[in-house]
Amino acid sequence: MGMDYEYIKGSDYDYYTVPALLEAGLEHRFIGKPLNFKPDFKEASVEVVNRTFLKADMPLAEVHQVHGADICQVRAGQLGTGWGLRTLGDYDGLVTEASDLALMVKIADCIPIILFDPVKKVFALVHSGWPGTLQSIGQKALEVMMSQYDVRPSNLLIAYGPALSMEDFQVQEDVYRRFQPLEASHPQAFKQEDEHHWLIDTKGINKERFLAMGVPLEQQYDVAVSTKQALGCHSYRRDGRDGYGLNAVVAYLKS
Repeated sequence: MGMDYEYIKGSDYDYYTVPALLEAGLEHRFIGKPLNFKPDFKEASVEVVNRTFLKADMPLAEVHQVHGADICQVRAGQLGTGWGLRTLGDYDGLVTEASDLALMVKIADCIPIILFDPVKKVFALVHSGWPGTLQSIGQKALEVMMSQYDVRPSNLLIAYGPALSMEDFQVQEDVYRRFQPLEASHPQAFKQEDEHHWLIDTKGINKERFLAMGVPLEQQYDVAVSTKQALGCHSYRRDGRDGYGLNAVVAYLKS
């Protein structure tokens, strides 16, 4: 059985894609080094993305990410025309059915999640860090898609990008206590290493939640790469507060 994803070596940057989503109609790239989407480097990195990936004059929408659970709906024509980055407010996810624009979410070790309905032609990008996972941001994005775009969970395709693996997401008691109410319903997502440290599988928690909402596991695709271990990805855990950069996921609907 093959992997859920492909690793593409490009002339300007390498990236990951999920063939099932590409074939169903969603152009997307999980992008890491040498690009960097932190504020000091973002403009130059977006210019490279414009040149190598986006359609001519296609605007790109991002949000000011705040580790919350609010989802920004982006409408056709809302961003105008022409290359360039538009920042839309304090959110941690975006959803659109528009084919005249692209969406972007930035991440270091958090989970970038793509939700795509190839029937309704609507997709969402979500920044699901551990605070976002506690707030069920991925599932809230699906709720928006269901209520506002008539999406059926059974039609959904989900892709999880590079993020901290369970083995690399080690937490101390303060964070564990916040997750502890989930342990009874997701026992496989928790492992106690010693008296003061736990490992938590945040991707696993999300997969089980989406399954409970009606998204089959075989329609959930995992780029099973840990950002801490993959040197081509930026990682806060590996590189520290002063040295880390930001990866990004960028996507748009094929027309």
